[in-house]
Amino acid sequence: MSQDEGFLRAIIEEPDDVGLRLIYADWLEERGDPRGEFIRVQCQLEDLERDDPRLQDLITRQRELLAVHEREWLGLLHGRVTDFEFRRGFVEHVSMHAPLFVAEEKLFRQTPLRDVHLFGVGEAAEELADCPLLERLNELNLGSNDLTSAELGMLLASPHLGGLTVLSLASNRVDTAGAQLLAASPALANLTSLNLNHCSINPSGMEALAASPHLAGLVELLLDDNDLSDTGLQALASARHWGRLQRLLLPNNRIGEPGLRALALSPHLPKLTDLDLGHNRFWSAGVEVLARSAARGGLRHLRLRGNRLGIGAARALAESPHLTNLTFLDLAHNSIGAAGAKALAGSANFARLENLNLMGNEIGDGGGQALGASPHLSNLTTLYLCGNGLRVRGVKGLVSSPTLGRLCFLDLSGNRLEDMGAQVLARSPHLANLKMLLLGNNRIGEAGVKDLAAFGNLKRLQLLDLNGNDINDAAAQALLASPLAAQLIDLNLDGNDLSPAVLETARAKVGSTR
Repeated sequence: MSQDEGFLRAIIEEPDDVGLRLIYADWLEERGDPRGEFIRVQCQLEDLERDDPRLQDLITRQRELLAVHEREWLGLLHGRVTDFEFRRGFVEHVSMHAPLFVAEEKLFRQTPLRDVHLFGVGEAAEELADCPLLERLNELNLGSNDLTSAELGMLLASPHLGGLTVLSLASNRVDTAGAQLLAASPALANLTSLNLNHCSINPSGMEALAASPHLAGLVELLLDDNDLSDTGLQALASARHWGRLQRLLLPNNRIGEPGLRALALSPHLPKLTDLDLGHNRFWSAGVEVLARSAARGGLRHLRLRGNRLGIGAARALAESPHLTNLTFLDLAHNSIGAAGAKALAGSANFARLENLNLMGNEIGDGGGQALGASPHLSNLTTLYLCGNGLRVRGVKGLVSSPTLGRLCFLDLSGNRLEDMGAQVLARSPHLANLKMLLLGNNRIGEAGVKDLAAFGNLKRLQLLDLNGNDINDAAAQALLASPLAAQLIDLNLDGNDLSPAVLETARAKVGSTR
């Protein structure tokens, strides 16, 4: 065995040991091999925070190295996988046809494979269950394979699944029989994340999962678009093994007030911090129970979109003494109106909010003004106000106060801003931290765009969405000639009356016009 092969074998056997990779990187760099620099760059990127000043330079260097060497470093995987990802210098994730994965073990002799998305699994379920390559995985995605419970049973009988921590079975025919097989499988004892979105799980299936001692390690459980109903949620709320669960996604499950009440009051989910209850059927009364429950005081992320909650629910949330840890609140499409927005804006309980989604609530100018004037929302970095009937008066109230000075993302698309609204945004001195601004479908024309181009207040803006407005060639040319265009990395001008020449100039200058 050569020294190079020895390094590779050691890294495959100890894939989490970054030190081994860096030693190998040193050895490669001593021999003038650029793969060494690539390993080092990716290892550094793993540890950096988003605001680290070194981040962009390292991303650029990573892109440069891959542009030259990606084909070489893929080796035998080139042309055999439909997707791949280099992590810490090696291909750790692939998407590919299951029969090929089973038949071509040699493809993975030189990379520490950790994460696989397989399709065509039904063609090779029995062979896949016997495949020793599964032992190297900590993540396995079998989503959208139309697997039956019988095929799932074959896979769960595999002796090679003990290392899995993440399993996705989304969009398969798991149903009750499959849920019972999952619940009975000791091979899943190390799972921390289980994705059962779109799997036809009904209350009986939920009862089996909730009673399983083999799933006690779950930290994340995804159950979007099943058929749990109140009975299934009551079973979930009674689960005595899920004390570690932190993230629970339950949208589109026909959950009503009884189910939400059980979940809100459950003492068995002490670590729950992220809860998605979007598009269910509990309306305002269920939210009022949730808001009054001390058991859910650990929540940091709460999604309640599309439940027709109304003003009463907004007030209940605003008055809750138990939801003071929230940093993320999604109330999109809930008809809370201006009064609901005012209740939220006036609540000191939301002082920690960083992300607020009020899309499609018709909060109007009064709601926009209340949000801008709030002394409690100064930590917001992300704000969605799409489709709220905002006009120039509401936007002026929103951005004339320093309260929202930390905003990095602002979605005002689908309102009624027109030119004067865009001019107010351009002139505001409080949007200096904004990186993404969405202004689509607002009847903004030449005057508004020229002001956005002329004023230098949007110093950090990188993405500007102006689709579906009334922008002409003159306005677009003024924007493209401005310093603002020079700092943009994404500009959307679709749906405007622009000539092909101007659109081509925009693509060349900014790099993206969708």
